[in-house]
Amino acid sequence: MRAFLSVSGMMISAPFLYLTILIYWVVPKLWNLHSKCLICYLLSLAIGTTLIVVINMSTSEYPIAVCATMGFFAYYFLLAVFFWLNVICFDLWQIFRGNISNIGHMSEAQRFRYYSLYAWGLPAVMTVITVGLQYSNLPAELQSGIGDTHCWLNTEEWSAMLYFYGPCLILILSNIAMFYSTVRRIYNIRREVQKLTQDDYTLRRMRGHQNNTWLFFRLFILMGITWLLETFNYLAGDWTGYEYLNAILNAVNALQGIIVFALLVMKKKVLLLIKRVICESIGKYRKRKTPTITTGNLNRPPIEGDEPHIQK
Repeated sequence: MRAFLSVSGMMISAPFLYLTILIYWVVPKLWNLHSKCLICYLLSLAIGTTLIVVINMSTSEYPIAVCATMGFFAYYFLLAVFFWLNVICFDLWQIFRGNISNIGHMSEAQRFRYYSLYAWGLPAVMTVITVGLQYSNLPAELQSGIGDTHCWLNTEEWSAMLYFYGPCLILILSNIAMFYSTVRRIYNIRREVQKLTQDDYTLRRMRGHQNNTWLFFRLFILMGITWLLETFNYLAGDWTGYEYLNAILNAVNALQGIIVFALLVMKKKVLLLIKRVICESIGKYRKRKTPTITTGNLNRPPIEGDEPHIQK
C-alpha cells in the first residue's frame, strides 16, 4: 500500500515535468545557460521518476536482465538529478562570489560543456562502479542489490546509504552552503550597487541575477525537502511514526511536478513567449496552406492567334 501511494504520487508529478521540459525546449527565447541546466535537471528527474514508476507498477516479475537494466538506468538518472542541481547552485554561487574564477570568464557554451561533463560523467562513473561491485565477490550486504533481490536499491540494508543516499546527502549539504553564501553576497552587492551607481543597466542585470537565484532557491527547497524526507524515510525503517512521514513524502512527490510547472511556466513572461510561438506557428501553417496566385502569364508577350485587345 505504501509503495502504491508513493508511485501514485510520482505518476501525478511526471507529466508536469515532461510538459515543463517540452515548453522550455520549443521556446527559443528561454534558451540560456540556466535554462539548459534546468532542462537537464528536469529531464533526469522525469526519466528517473518514470523508471521507478515502471519498476513498481508491474504486476509480475521482470526478467533479471530487464530488471537490472531498468534499475541501473534509474540509479544513473536519479544521481544525475543531484549533480545537475549541484551545477545550478554552483553556477549561481560563482556569479556572485567576490573573486571571479576561471570558469566565470568562459563562454556559456564552454561552461555548459564542463557542467555536462561533470553532471552526466560522474553519475556514469558511479553507475559503472556500482555495476562492477554488484557482480563482484563482495558480501551481499555491501552490494547495491539492483537486479538481484530488487530492481531498485535494496533499502533494507545499509548499502543504499553507501551507494545513493550518502552521496546525495553530501551534495544537498554542499548546495545549502553555496546558497547561504550566495544569499549573503546578494545582499552585500545590492547595498553596494545602490550606494555607488544608479545606472539602469547595472541595476537590471543585478535584479535579473537575483530573480534567477530566488527561483532556483525555491526549486532547491522543494527538491531538497523531498529527498531529505526520502532519506529520513529510509533511515526511519520500521519506526512507529513512519506512516506520517511516508504520507508527507507521498504528498510532496505528487505535488513537486505541479509546483515546478507553476514556478517555471505559469509566469507572465513565459506565457507571453508561449503565446507568441503558437501564433507564429499558426501563421506559418496558414501561409503554407494559402494558394499563391502567379502573375507570370499576365506579362507574357502576345502570341499569334490571341484575340487583340481593343481599347475603347
